[in-house]
Formats: sequence, structure tokens, C-alpha cells
Amino acid sequence: CGPRLKAFFSALQTTFRKSLHHKSPEVREKTVEGLATMMKHNARVDNVIQDLVSQVRREEDAHVKGSLLTAIHRVMEHKSTATKVSSPLVSSLIATVGPLLSVQQSMVRTAAKKTFDTSVKYLEGEAEIKAAMAKYGGRGDDNDLSSDSEA
Repeated sequence: CGPRLKAFFSALQTTFRKSLHHKSPEVREKTVEGLATMMKHNARVDNVIQDLVSQVRREEDAHVKGSLLTAIHRVMEHKSTATKVSSPLVSSLIATVGPLLSVQQSMVRTAAKKTFDTSVKYLEGEAEIKAAMAKYGGRGDDNDLSSDSEA
């Protein structure tokens, strides 16, 4: 990804954000892939994650909400990208995703679990991680958090 392409990041982000609401699951899936790839090369990730978190809070369509959560998960699954997200935003993300772990819609619940499990390790400090785990219980297993927090 060269400097010439970076000039188009803002326009591409806008297009990707809008395409996450497309009626076609295939379009949403391709959008998630494109957004995740682009964010690996973007120095500023906070504004995109903040926008996606806000959209998750407002979205009522379960399919679109699942795509939004999957987009967040795909961005956060790459350490080089996730470490660019501010601690307060990670806390806000966890506070938004945590309650979705128990919703009825399985696609939302599954996407929320992946997003939670990927993002929780970027909370600030072991105590905050343990508090989030105790409150929301995002994992179905008892993985050792100390090894995850270093990932």
C-alpha cells in the first residue's frame, strides 16, 4: 500500500462504512475484508472504530449489526492495528459489545463473542480485563488471561 493509495483512505472508509449496511451479505462480507485490509495500513484507526461502535449501538437489523461487529473484530484481530486503538475506546467497545453476548439473534451473539474475545486483551491492565470478563464472561473457555494480554 503506497503513499498514493493513502490519499484515498478517507473516501474508501466512507464507502466501506456505507457498504456495511448493504442488503447483500456478499457485499457486506467483501466490505469487511476490504476495510480490515485497509486499516492495517492506516495510522489512524480510532475514528473508524468509534464510528463502527456507534453504528452497532444504533443498528436494529441483526444482519447489518453482525457485519459491523465482524468488521470491528477483523480490525482488532491484527495486533499492529489494534494497538493503535486508544484505551478509552477499547473500554467503550467492550461496554457496547458485552451486552450483545446474550442477545437472541445468533449471528449477532456469535459476532459479538468474536469481537469481545479479540478486543478484551487490549483493555488497559489485567484488572480491567478481569473485570470485563467477570461482568460479561465473553469466553466459553477458561483461557489464561495473562498469556492473552501479551498477544
